[in-house]
Amino acid sequence: MDDQHLEFDNVILSEFSAVAPILILAEDIVRSDMPSLKPFLLAQCERFKHIFYVAGNHCFYEGEYETHLQQLQALDNLTLRMYFLHNKSCFLPNNVRILGTTLWSHVPRESASRISRSVNDYYAISMMKEETSGGGKRKTRRRLTVDDTNEWHA
Repeated sequence: MDDQHLEFDNVILSEFSAVAPILILAEDIVRSDMPSLKPFLLAQCERFKHIFYVAGNHCFYEGEYETHLQQLQALDNLTLRMYFLHNKSCFLPNNVRILGTTLWSHVPRESASRISRSVNDYYAISMMKEETSGGGKRKTRRRLTVDDTNEWHA
């Protein structure tokens, strides 16, 4: 299942057929800070033997990237059936390997300015940066950049 965008409706989708023992939730199911995420996942844990969750770009919207990532990584501890795959893989019986990563596009240098102005990711996702001033360090927020997503793409 992918691209459900549960953040747009306060609806928890649990009424779909469980036709296999494994559920892969890929891309933009819901942001990590939405109250509907855990109830939705727990409901699916009752229905599936294994659940693999792979974040999409919208999972990091309206907040700081690293905070959302940590919240999503905590899903690994929700139940023994739940796996959050962020740049990692998991082996299943019969030599099946599931790979998970958020797919960030590579933006060529000559298109960077236009893309950063026209793609919502560069407005809706923020990053923390550490600055040194007056002998001390402080963290400030900045917008996601093409350099960030190009680094993740690599």
